[in-house]
Amino acid sequence: MELVLSPSKLWGEIYERGDPRTKDYPLVLNPCFVFPLLASYLYFVKVAGPRWMEKRKPFNIINLIRFHNAFLVVTSVVFLYILLKMTYLPGGRYSLWCQGVTGYIDEEMTGYYKYGWIFIAARYADLMDTVFFVLRKKFTHITHLHVIHHTMVTVNVWFFGLYAPEGQPALGLAVNCFVHIIMYSYYLLATMGPAVRKYLWWKKYLTRLQIIQFIFGIAHMAIPLFVDCGFPRHLILISIPQGFLILCLFINFYIKAYRSRNTARNEIPSMGSCNGRRGSFPLLNLIMALMPSPSKLLWEIYEKGDPRTKDYPLVLNPCFVFPFLASYLYFVKIAGPRWMEKRKPFKILNLIRFYNAFMVVTSVVFLYILLKMTYLPGGRYSLWCQGVTGYMDEELTRYYKYGWIFIAARYADHLDTVFFVLRKKFTHITHLHVIHHTMVTINIWFWGLYAPEGQTAFGLALNVFVHVIMYSYYLLATMGPAVRKYLWWKKYLTRLQILQFIVGISHMSIPLFVNCGFPRHLVLIGIPQGFLILCLFINFYIKAYRSRKTAHPQLPSMKNGNGALLKQE
Repeated sequence: MELVLSPSKLWGEIYERGDPRTKDYPLVLNPCFVFPLLASYLYFVKVAGPRWMEKRKPFNIINLIRFHNAFLVVTSVVFLYILLKMTYLPGGRYSLWCQGVTGYIDEEMTGYYKYGWIFIAARYADLMDTVFFVLRKKFTHITHLHVIHHTMVTVNVWFFGLYAPEGQPALGLAVNCFVHIIMYSYYLLATMGPAVRKYLWWKKYLTRLQIIQFIFGIAHMAIPLFVDCGFPRHLILISIPQGFLILCLFINFYIKAYRSRNTARNEIPSMGSCNGRRGSFPLLNLIMALMPSPSKLLWEIYEKGDPRTKDYPLVLNPCFVFPFLASYLYFVKIAGPRWMEKRKPFKILNLIRFYNAFMVVTSVVFLYILLKMTYLPGGRYSLWCQGVTGYMDEELTRYYKYGWIFIAARYADHLDTVFFVLRKKFTHITHLHVIHHTMVTINIWFWGLYAPEGQTAFGLALNVFVHVIMYSYYLLATMGPAVRKYLWWKKYLTRLQILQFIVGISHMSIPLFVNCGFPRHLVLIGIPQGFLILCLFINFYIKAYRSRKTAHPQLPSMKNGNGALLKQE
């Protein structure tokens, strides 16, 4: 087992795996620069900046903003031209349909790659948008969508710039540059005063254009999953979930901004096309027509699954999981609130009690089984770093045989949100709540099907332990005032969840530095999601317990449909 812990050795390993055409870029692809930059950005825009500006007047930086917007327009135009010239324009060597990683380089491309770091630096300059919001005290503009988007763009520019600076992402990058040209042109024109703003009637179409960009990008990026053209599929599995997340956030913003307001119908932009008329997506239709049939796709997904779990009934079948998830999202965000609009809240206290008790019992049982199989005496797992062994004996066979019951129980977590809807607690259905439940479902499916053992076991055990405590609290909270007075520890639940993610992310990252047989690309899939949820929980904690002047015990929990019971039942 090779241990790599010193920063110099870690950087050496990361550097060694980078693409030789980009890994020598100055600073912009150096993780010792990128991640401190990102941490500083998040700390400034969410904590230090608002504090610093609290008693100051907004800065008058209109000329600086104009220069920033003009700079990004120019760099985007130049890079879009260079990118298309190297790829899809006549003389380029790229397939518009599916493009692998070739490693090709000639004298002209060497010149382009040599100065590619300038574009990466320009993309990092996007972060200045948020800094300007802080300096102008436009704190309401610093939304989850804004910060998550900028953070994920920075991480992805670093990751793909270092490891895959060519291939299938090129078309999505070109489309993104085109959108940036339009977007920053609008922002530049908007700073020119009322004489120009009256011509900016097309503002409302910007979000729609971004949504179309993500739909198109996800569809195109998915092609190598079905067509073997030499582009690594694990890179697609890293990027597509992020694309879906940002797409959902943009759609959520669009619905709130344009569909939920009481404006006239003719002022509401259509999702169909960029000209305000409903249209079709010819390329998307072509992609769908050429994709394999659902049965072939399901067979390919099934074939790659772990033989110990892939035969589970329904719970790991994508034809069940993703329609189930889509139905959940549709019900809790659209259909449920509409259905409850003119109805009174349901009184379902006994149902909630049974649900919480069920979740406690199943979590305790599974935690015992999991620890017995792994870390307790007699288990075969290393607490430090555990690879995928494929080991199986008679006892493990029996446990795996009924493992689908636990997965089904985890899907039952979604009833939290259903209870919110039925009790008309719509304010509790937050970004944190829905994103968390959605990502848990996808991860249960993914890890259950492809990696049901190994390093993830420790984080899973920790999560189940937290669930035991959490659902025990929710159960006790339904027992009335006689019990509630002993629930002084409510405020520590969010802290416990935050601590869980910190420990889980730290432990999950060990295989990046220690070679113990756990696939590192799976770590790269898991850790960014953990960081995202951690940031959302920390953001909630700051708002709920640090920024409000009300007493802590009066604040509802964001995790479960029972938090409001402390106020109502």
